[in-house]
Amino acid sequence: MKAWLILVFSILLLPTIGSAQITSTFGVDSRSELPSGYIKALIWNIHAGEDVNFRSDYHQLAKDSHLLLMQEVDLNSSLQSTLEDTELYFTHAKSYISPLSGNKKGVATASVSKPSTTRALRSSVVEFGATTPKAVLVQLYKLSDRKDSLLVVNVHAINFVTNEMFYQHIDQIIKAIKFHKGPALVAGDFNTWNKSRLRYLDNQMNKQNIERVKFNGGRSSFPNIGRWFGVEIGGEFDQVYTRGIKVRFKEIHSSITSSDHKPIEIHFSIL
Repeated sequence: MKAWLILVFSILLLPTIGSAQITSTFGVDSRSELPSGYIKALIWNIHAGEDVNFRSDYHQLAKDSHLLLMQEVDLNSSLQSTLEDTELYFTHAKSYISPLSGNKKGVATASVSKPSTTRALRSSVVEFGATTPKAVLVQLYKLSDRKDSLLVVNVHAINFVTNEMFYQHIDQIIKAIKFHKGPALVAGDFNTWNKSRLRYLDNQMNKQNIERVKFNGGRSSFPNIGRWFGVEIGGEFDQVYTRGIKVRFKEIHSSITSSDHKPIEIHFSIL
């Protein structure tokens, strides 16, 4: 009971917490800029890195990547050690600290170069029952041979709420990224498990000239499981949106079972 009281009290304080207190960094950078001609990115909800074969799958998938956008990163010493096996610079944004395990739960973005700016957001709405927020990382990365920067937004959207509350979180994200007019990669676990959510997300992104990358097959191992109170449940939780980018390769690694979400890999260049 004491642990849950601590959690609820910490959530009440969330609006007063700044980005510097939300984020932590670790790892090493090997470049000063991202290569504008070719970038390999991996987008993956890693399910806390607790599933069988995660370590080996992570090493294989992260190999030669320039960008990693990961959700459900429950940061502890063991997971951090695994992540640091790849020579990348990590920024972790915590949504909250588990009162039971002490793990920092949130999202992590990694790159071969350090971001020039970082902003972390916690959702203004919280999950039903658990009363926990979701975290989003908004970062700019310098590009080789270019004056503009790449906006990289790592999203774990709110889930167990009404559609209207989900829309509020999307609006919060859009407000945070409107400042940037250049190339953008906005990706992650959007929890778009019904058509209304995906339609709203598409519309809001399109207003910023940010378009969804279309894939064949689902982004999650959760199947379409029918309708619940008239709402279709299941489908594509994970999404990738781009602007000013040419996608040259895209793949959903459907054979990976070390998370309940399938890793998404894209290769792209800056237009």
